[in-house]
Amino acid sequence: MYNANTPFIMSIPEDVWEQTGPAEDPRARLQTHIRINGLDMHLEAIEVKEKIRQGFLSQTPKALDYEPSFDHLVEFAGSASFETIKIGKRKYCLFATPYCT
Repeated sequence: MYNANTPFIMSIPEDVWEQTGPAEDPRARLQTHIRINGLDMHLEAIEVKEKIRQGFLSQTPKALDYEPSFDHLVEFAGSASFETIKIGKRKYCLFATPYCT
């Protein structure tokens, strides 16, 4: 029997990410297409810099173009610290959003 606390594990190959960052650093933001139970979604990877501030881990987008949208996600999540993944040698936060109709 499935336990809802056990995650469904999915691996995304590094070569499926499209580079969508600014011209000076296209790998600062990556995007790919995922489908979960028939729902098409953008999976975005925003590269972050990590710092310890007042004893807590804080993350900011490496490309400042993404700071307003990242701040909105932080506000929505209620935390300035997300788990990160490595794609290549860089650290990213992942965000999934449904396609618009």
